[in-house]
Amino acid sequence: MIFFYTTQCPFKSAVMKKLVFYSALFIFFLLSACGNKKEENAAGSTESEKVCSKNSHFRLEINKEKLNNNESFSFKTNDFEIQSVVYSMKSDSVADIRISNYSSEEFSGSLNDEQIDICISLYSKNGKRLKPGLYRYLDFDADYYSKVNIVTSKGVIWFNWVSGMPVQGGVEVYQIDKVAACGVADLTVDKIDNKSIGVVKLSGNFFAEAK
Repeated sequence: MIFFYTTQCPFKSAVMKKLVFYSALFIFFLLSACGNKKEENAAGSTESEKVCSKNSHFRLEINKEKLNNNESFSFKTNDFEIQSVVYSMKSDSVADIRISNYSSEEFSGSLNDEQIDICISLYSKNGKRLKPGLYRYLDFDADYYSKVNIVTSKGVIWFNWVSGMPVQGGVEVYQIDKVAACGVADLTVDKIDNKSIGVVKLSGNFFAEAK
């Protein structure tokens, strides 16, 4: 009886082997797809790690000549004392942030030598809306770019640049809407022997809310 049973089932055995093989193959591809999806999700989650902090902090260094009436201006701090932040999203493609080390009550109509405004403007064009991402400084060829300047008692200071120098940097935005904007600014020019450029360095994180 044992011999008869084994010789009557080779076809069933082959079918079962094929079923097992294809089932294993299907499970393998299913697991591979799930694994790839997990990898994609993990890669996409890096953006969510860039969270906003309400504790803004800036480092600022200025050593600049040839400002208004050929005046010079020097300032350096590793902890810019933020007293006022004004945020305005003017449209879907323009937003302004002004960060000051003095309050509105301390402003007398003109800045004194210790009062400074850090002005950050964010722009989009070609029908695109402002969104999180990198806004390079004065990169007018891009869909997203930034303008950044420092307003002082001696005039407005820009991050001037000449060919051969490293690019100035820009602003990375983590969040932006009509209610608030946050991110980091990192811009530098350093050419002390060129009086029209000098040294202007700004780095730090910002958080701004509409009032």
